[in-house]
Amino acid sequence: MSSLAYFDTLYGERPDYYGLGVRDEFRAFSSSCNMAERTVLDLGCGQGRHSKILAAMGATVDAVDQSRAAICQLDGYATQNGLKITTTCCDALDFRVQPRRYDDIILVTLLDHLTLGGASLLERECRTNIKTGGRVYVEVFTTEDPGFIEAPHRSETGTAVRHFFEKGELANIFKAWKILKCEEFVEEDKSHGPFHLHGIGVLIATKGR
Repeated sequence: MSSLAYFDTLYGERPDYYGLGVRDEFRAFSSSCNMAERTVLDLGCGQGRHSKILAAMGATVDAVDQSRAAICQLDGYATQNGLKITTTCCDALDFRVQPRRYDDIILVTLLDHLTLGGASLLERECRTNIKTGGRVYVEVFTTEDPGFIEAPHRSETGTAVRHFFEKGELANIFKAWKILKCEEFVEEDKSHGPFHLHGIGVLIATKGR
């Protein structure tokens, strides 16, 4: 089964698969600015947990994902709750970032669903077109993740990951940005499915002049 078919099935069976759980780093990122004054691109948004939080804070959000099931669910949620979320259903690598539209770009567990070459292409697309001073928030799975070696306590969604990031690899991809935070660690994840561990990389950076 392809990754797209897998997530369409998963989201179709569980419309609130991840709930609204997000990392503390993301909450700090989103609360450090007046989001009501910002336009955000959530690329690879899935069912939209990050988009929902940002839009509830007043942000104008463009949310993109290739899963039709996820996009339909997010559309319904935004309409029901009066949130400024505009959705697009397409592959992230086919999406053209509108120049100077976005203050922030969110890439949560998207780059690891691409090849390393695809991740580099997407970084360049974001860097070229985000506003000067704009921010990027990134989460990826690392080679410390049990899914990398198919070990016990791995996530049930781990088979969809195409590239687990080696130590320092994420920072290297974003070396042309001003990196504000880049951390890698292993943690428990109780947000979905049976108990499992994740190797996580988190990066926050800004585009200079």
